[in-house]
Amino acid sequence: MSDMHPEDFLANYDYFPIYGNCVYADIDAMALNDSSYLSDRCTNLTYKYDIVPAIVCATCFLLGLLHVFLGYRLFKYIMFMTGFVIGTSICFTVLNQYSRWDAIVDIGIALVMGIMCGLVTLFLKLLGIFLAGFQFGALIGLVILIIVEQFFHPPSEFGPLSGMGILGICFGCAFMAYKKIMLIFGTSFTGAAVSMVCVDYYVEKFMMAKYVLDRITAVISQPVCWFSWIVLGTFI
Repeated sequence: MSDMHPEDFLANYDYFPIYGNCVYADIDAMALNDSSYLSDRCTNLTYKYDIVPAIVCATCFLLGLLHVFLGYRLFKYIMFMTGFVIGTSICFTVLNQYSRWDAIVDIGIALVMGIMCGLVTLFLKLLGIFLAGFQFGALIGLVILIIVEQFFHPPSEFGPLSGMGILGICFGCAFMAYKKIMLIFGTSFTGAAVSMVCVDYYVEKFMMAKYVLDRITAVISQPVCWFSWIVLGTFI
């Protein structure tokens, strides 16, 4: 296995079973030791998109812009989408880690759970507002983690998750106290994040998105290209 080129592993990066951070760390360490890997990946981009992810990303990009410019005016829509996004994300992450079903089954279950959570936050407005604030706080924490990673790599995922959770609770309370101004700012921030992920798919097939998610689990990431930071800058 050690005689294989890092690109042979990274070409199938998404298909490795997740048995812990050691799998990703071993693969990424091989790539980091190969000086040609980064230049090859940054110059040999592929623009062959799968139809389903492309349509989903285009739709989510438009929904993200809707959050940015009309978030507070579409209050009920925002309450539903807050629960839907949180429920779908958590459910799919858990299923992706532990289930033995096909991916399409995992997605179907996650969507059903997201719809149920969306209905709960739609009818329980205070819960929806708190979760919108929690989502905003978690994103703020993620931005801080990206900055910290440039100087220090956390030894475990406990620190990043704890920090994001604390910020999420703090901003959740702030959203409940100052509903209008915080919802206007928070929905713009969240919508920009969603749009950035969609742009990242069309530019480099979620490479920056994977780098950002690795900050949560404290995994040693694959090196990113210079234009990856421009993609991230569209979020800010």
